[in-house]
Amino acid sequence: TFAKNVSGDIKNIEKLNIVGLEYFTNMNKILINTDIEILKSYLILYFFIQFPFMSNQFSNKNYCLELTINEFSDYFSHKFIIETFPPRDKIFAEELVDTIYKHMGIRLKDVRWLDEQTREEAINKWAYIQKNIAYVNKWLNYSDIKLTNDFFENFIHINKFQNSLMISKIEETIDRNEMNNDMILNAAYNPTQNSINLYSGLMRKPIFSPNLPFILNLAAYGSVIGHEITHGFDNNGRMFGKNGSYNNWWTNKSETEFTEHTQCLVDQYNEYTFCEMFPNDKNCDIKMNVNGEHTLGENIADLGGVNLAFNSYKEYETKYVQKEDILPGYSNDKLFFIYFAQVWCEKQTINYAIQSNSFKNEHSPNKFRVNGVVSNMPEFANAFQCSNTSKMGKSLTNERCEVW
Repeated sequence: TFAKNVSGDIKNIEKLNIVGLEYFTNMNKILINTDIEILKSYLILYFFIQFPFMSNQFSNKNYCLELTINEFSDYFSHKFIIETFPPRDKIFAEELVDTIYKHMGIRLKDVRWLDEQTREEAINKWAYIQKNIAYVNKWLNYSDIKLTNDFFENFIHINKFQNSLMISKIEETIDRNEMNNDMILNAAYNPTQNSINLYSGLMRKPIFSPNLPFILNLAAYGSVIGHEITHGFDNNGRMFGKNGSYNNWWTNKSETEFTEHTQCLVDQYNEYTFCEMFPNDKNCDIKMNVNGEHTLGENIADLGGVNLAFNSYKEYETKYVQKEDILPGYSNDKLFFIYFAQVWCEKQTINYAIQSNSFKNEHSPNKFRVNGVVSNMPEFANAFQCSNTSKMGKSLTNERCEVW
C-alpha cells in the first residue's frame, strides 16, 4: 500500500531487491499504532528542523522557481535547447566528438605497454562506447500529473509521477541513449552503460562555439570530450566491460603495467601543495597536499583528454594548413595550450580552496589540472621553449608520466 501511494501501480515483478526492508515494516507499525495528531505534530517539527539556519534572504519565490525547474527539468531543458541550441551546433559537436573518439582508437592500437589480449578487449570496449551528444529527441510527457493550487499536494503528485517513472523501467532494457537534465553544465562517463553524456549546457562560449576556430574548440571542448572517453579506461572505468558489466578483462601483465604507469601520476600529484596555488601569499601556511591516490581517476582522464585533443588538433592542422597563426605573436601550439588552460581559470581565496578541494572531491585543484597535465607533454615544453631541467619541461626527459 505504501509503495502504491508514493509510486502508483507497480507491475508484476518476479523479484524486487529492497534495501532496509525492516525500515518499511517498522514504519508501517508506527503509522498504524500512532495517534494521527502526534504524527501531524512530528511532521511539522521535522519540517522546521530541515530549515534551522534559514536566513533573512530566503525567498519563497526563488525557492519555488528552483523547485519547479528541478522537478520539470525535462520540460525546461526542451525549451532551453529549442531557443539556444540550433541544429548546426549539434552537428558541429558531433564532428568534434568523432574526431576525438577516433584518436582514442588510434591510441589504444599504438600504446606499447598493453599486451595483445588486453588491447583487443580495450578496442572492443572503445568501439562500443555510446556517444550521447547535447540531447535526444525524446521528452517526458507531464500531462498525467494532477496539479492543484495546493503546494504540498502538487509536490506529492510530482514525486509520485517521478517514482512511477523509475519503477516502470525496472524490467525494461537499459536505454543507452537516455540523457537527463540536458541543460546542466557538465559532461560525464557512465561505466555501467559504457556511454559518454555531453550536455548542451556546457556547449557555450568560451568552451564551445562553431564561430571559434576549430583548433580552439579542440583545445577547450575537445579536452572535455577526451576526458570523458578516457574515463572508460581509468582506474575505475577499466573494471567494466563493453556492455557495462563489472568485469576484469585485463591480463595480469597489462594490469601490472597499468599500475606502474598510474603510480607515476599518484606520486606527481602527491607532491603538489595547496600553497603553490597562492604564490603571492608569503604567509600561506596550509599544511595540505593533493591526494594523488584519491584524484587518480580524474588525473588520468585529464592527461588522456588533452593528449587526445592535441593529437586531433595536429591532424587537423596537417589537413587544413593555416597560412598564418590565428593570433599574431603566438604559434598555434601555444594558443592551443593557452586556450585549454583558460577553461580552468579562476580566482579563489585560501578558505575556498580548502573547502572546495576537500577529501570528498575527486578532482585536483584547477591549477594542477592544467600544470599537472601539460608538464607531462613534450609538445608543451617545445612550444614554450621550457628547459628540460625546469618543472614544466620535465617531459623532455624520461621523467614524464604517460598512461593513455
